Amino acid sequence: MSTAEETTAEMPQEANGRAQLIIASATLVFSSCTVVVNPLTLLAMGMHGLIRKNSINMHIASLCLSDFLMGLSAIPFMLLRLTQANHQEVITWTASFLFTTGSIMSSANAFLIGIDRACATLAAHSYKSLMTTRRAAVDLLAVWSLAIAIPAACGFATAQLNSGFETLTYPHELLPAKFLSYIGTPMTIVNTLIIAILYTVIVVAFYKSSRKIHPSSTFEIRNRRITRTVTMVIVMLLLSNIPVIVVIIMQTSFGLGSSNAEYFYSYRMLYDIAFLLVIIPTSCNNCIYVWQLQDFKKALIKLMFCRHNSTIHVANACVQ
Repeated sequence: MSTAEETTAEMPQEANGRAQLIIASATLVFSSCTVVVNPLTLLAMGMHGLIRKNSINMHIASLCLSDFLMGLSAIPFMLLRLTQANHQEVITWTASFLFTTGSIMSSANAFLIGIDRACATLAAHSYKSLMTTRRAAVDLLAVWSLAIAIPAACGFATAQLNSGFETLTYPHELLPAKFLSYIGTPMTIVNTLIIAILYTVIVVAFYKSSRKIHPSSTFEIRNRRITRTVTMVIVMLLLSNIPVIVVIIMQTSFGLGSSNAEYFYSYRMLYDIAFLLVIIPTSCNNCIYVWQLQDFKKALIKLMFCRHNSTIHVANACVQ
């Protein structure tokens, strides 16, 4: 190959490299915001007694925790990407475990929140008896245990298949290739479709009820506001998950990635873009909570100004 041809071949790689640095820097910024704002939200909720006020607050707190894990795990990957560091097996495996756990819990939280809001919208009179804080705590404990066990078992299997620990380029490499192809990806697609259908039903029922029935109590007003808020959050989550699902399917189905040198740089840039789109909502969700929910806003303001004097009072009808 002539010098001119070599230079022409290297130009797309250099352009992709600069784009990847920009994307990695943006991901690092959003993930850093995620790591800061989610603990603040959890601290504000905990200090002012919001977490155990009702089941939906418990699910929101769980979603904040899963968002925090995803943002925290993104930081090491982006720093390694920017510094071009190698042989960081412990860091990449730990980050992949945290990201996989957070990702599983994010989907599970979306489903549990959907069930809660479906009961609040379609069966408002029996909502308090159905969606108790004790039941929410049991559900979250079971789901979190499963979300931790799956990545741990898959990581052990991957280490056995690879005869040791190798530096991971992407978080999903923690999962064995066959598990990802035949179980992980199909279940993610099915779960996304189920959640999409569930929230479509919630949105239709919400707008029908809001047109026919005017809220007559503080509980009903807050209930509708929470439904609108979490629907906005989950829709953002679903939309952000679609690109990364597509990119993983491209790798598992068409053999793209590090094993295919011809498309390696293009695939890596696509994955980085999809990864960025996943991280962005984790840093924005808390802004939506504060914007839409007055008790969250008051709790955060009291935390920021170091006011620890009282517990935020939510409508008595909300207390389980």
